[in-house]
Amino acid sequence: MVFLTGKFGRMASSLLVLLAVVITNPSDAAQSPLPATEEPSLDRGGELLAADLSQHLIAINTSFSGAEMVLFGTIEKPSDIIVVVTGPDESMTIRRKEQVFGLWLNRTMMEFPALPSYYAVSATRPIYEIASPEVLGQNRIGIHTIPMIPKDLRAPEDLTDLKEALIREKRTAGLYPDTVERIYFIGSHLFRTTLQFPANLPTGNFTVSIYLFKDGQIIAAQTTPLQVTPVGISSFVQRSALDWPIFYGIACLLIAIMIGMASQYLLRKGF
Repeated sequence: MVFLTGKFGRMASSLLVLLAVVITNPSDAAQSPLPATEEPSLDRGGELLAADLSQHLIAINTSFSGAEMVLFGTIEKPSDIIVVVTGPDESMTIRRKEQVFGLWLNRTMMEFPALPSYYAVSATRPIYEIASPEVLGQNRIGIHTIPMIPKDLRAPEDLTDLKEALIREKRTAGLYPDTVERIYFIGSHLFRTTLQFPANLPTGNFTVSIYLFKDGQIIAAQTTPLQVTPVGISSFVQRSALDWPIFYGIACLLIAIMIGMASQYLLRKGF
């Protein structure tokens, strides 16, 4: 083997080595796939917006009474920011009682197969001062922009009333907060807000979406994940109920019988 010296000699040696690799592996060189093109996502304008959470996991245990975390970030120029926290989809049914022969009965029922189990908004100012209803609706920003499509396409005429009732029910449970939390600036580029979660927070994969607005239009956006998961006894009970529902039901029945028998025994003994 001949070794070349000098600047051009080293370049020529490198080219010879590369040519030798290609010649000895012609099939690999011919069949090497082109880099796959990534699918477009919400993350865009990374040079304008960067944000993150103080933590990405909320652990649910038997003593869980709610949680809060800080979302912080930086922007290139002062602009408006909206943050949307969305929980995993779930099926929900809304019922309305009507009076029939003096009795209040459930007469109207509507099922919505895919609704966010949790939905909260934070912003630098009221969202309808930041963007038009059309822009907010296109990006599903705001509780009333959530697509509520009933399972039964033969929806009743009062579907709007049922949707409003469903939103009121979620608000009462604290899962669709009515107030928009404030996003504060620290100087001209840094911002922060506190995300608060109720004690009845559903578990699953949450999405935190951060939107940067200028002149009523989104110029940058970013998403970050948030995991809400049960731990300890709560995790064991939840897994048991989902994976072994029959044995879970039998175990609950046996426990109830044992507690009843123990209570009766203690009462007889005068405790």
